[in-house]
Amino acid sequence: MRLSILVAFSSRSNLLKVLGICLGIAVLLYLRRTPRHPVPDFFCWDSPVAEVNVTVHEDRYVPNFVHFIRLGNKPLSFVEVVCIRAAWIQQRPDILMIHCDNCSATKRSPSWKHIKDIPRLSLRYVENPKTIFGKELSSVQHASDFVRIKVLRKYGGIYLDGDAYLVKSLDRYRRYDLAIGWPPGQYVGTQVIVAHKDAEYLRLWYDSYHDYRPFFVVLQRGRASDQEIPPFSS
Repeated sequence: MRLSILVAFSSRSNLLKVLGICLGIAVLLYLRRTPRHPVPDFFCWDSPVAEVNVTVHEDRYVPNFVHFIRLGNKPLSFVEVVCIRAAWIQQRPDILMIHCDNCSATKRSPSWKHIKDIPRLSLRYVENPKTIFGKELSSVQHASDFVRIKVLRKYGGIYLDGDAYLVKSLDRYRRYDLAIGWPPGQYVGTQVIVAHKDAEYLRLWYDSYHDYRPFFVVLQRGRASDQEIPPFSS
């Protein structure tokens, strides 16, 4: 009886070992076939693009000015402060401008102390438009879109959204009239724009707001700049 129990226990123990080994092999095979952290497809500044005819100027054709836009009364956020400092560290601009309609709100922000000592930092007043060519704006995002065009047409340089975190210099794109993100199959992204003030694209983009349609929020933003500007229309 005792021998039977020992044999049964030994058999069960061996079975568990075999099952454990099989399970371990199965897990290893699964992990080798399927990455634990699949790498998504990122379309960014370094992605290959279709060959097009562009005019290449000298390396510093676009001035090394960095622009941020702040409309409204909200205080500087932690994300904005981090992105502004990153822009200074990576780009080393000749001047870093924050365009604001209520610059005192920006300076009163608790986080202002983290950026106020950045060399050549400048706050510039800019009007927060409520209408465009007689048509009422439907969102503050549209106002920001329009203001960034006007700022770039006045100064030229590099526009960055408040949450655009710069990880390296954009100098290589300062040789072109305008550089902008356009992921394949998606709309033009206006979060980062590198442009000369006389870029034809900026003029055409500005003029496209004569046909501004207040209720088509998505259409007027990304799609307007790739589907409604004449050189890019089908």
